[in-house]
Amino acid sequence: MKTSIVLYLVTLFASCLAFGQNQDSQQQAGPIRKVIPVQHVSPAEIRDALSGWGGIRSSHELGVVVITAADEQQARDLESAITQLDTPARSDRAANVELTIHYLGASESGPTSDIQGPLASVVSELKKNFAYKSYRLLETAILNTRQGHRTSLEGIIPGEAETAAYLSYGIDVSLRGVNRRATPSVIELDKLRTFVRLPIPKDESGGFVFHNMVLDTAIDVPEGKMVVVGKAGARGPASSIFVVLQARVVG
Repeated sequence: MKTSIVLYLVTLFASCLAFGQNQDSQQQAGPIRKVIPVQHVSPAEIRDALSGWGGIRSSHELGVVVITAADEQQARDLESAITQLDTPARSDRAANVELTIHYLGASESGPTSDIQGPLASVVSELKKNFAYKSYRLLETAILNTRQGHRTSLEGIIPGEAETAAYLSYGIDVSLRGVNRRATPSVIELDKLRTFVRLPIPKDESGGFVFHNMVLDTAIDVPEGKMVVVGKAGARGPASSIFVVLQARVVG
């Protein structure tokens, strides 16, 4: 009888101990988060490729992806998949793209300057949709960028007279990739930020104050086509400035 009681108590103690360990395990279980550096391809590409696998975010500036997994097995699966995607062989196929950005100044009056080529068709369309009568090309900027990299450019647009203040501009782009399966190919920009710093006459003494026009967006651009990215009101040399973008794959 005593032996039965002892066996019963031992069994009961073991059951309670196992239950307590199971409760502790459940309390400790939770999302697993890891930061994984990416060396060869765009973090955004990996994020999109594995979007259905679990929680995953990316940072182009830091060159990392951040995963959130339900358990250790899912975390290992994600890390393994990221390692397979982040290879030098894939980096060799990264696209190089040439971007051409036109700054068009628009005003309510005055003649339209002699604008040639495909940009003339853009101006014709703008005239149909906006009340501006005069358009002129303020500047054209060209820069080359590479998939997974960030590229910047700054420049100066001279004033119309020797005494006039100049306009300055800047461009900051991040190329996510090129969709070559589309026809035509589509250039995917994670970031396109441009600004124009406009001088506004302050008084008759010749002083100026400055007005900043800023455009910050992400956009997909069909290769070879001109796209009006945005428009912002301005003062000084133009009432508004249109930003027109054209992109082509160069390698």
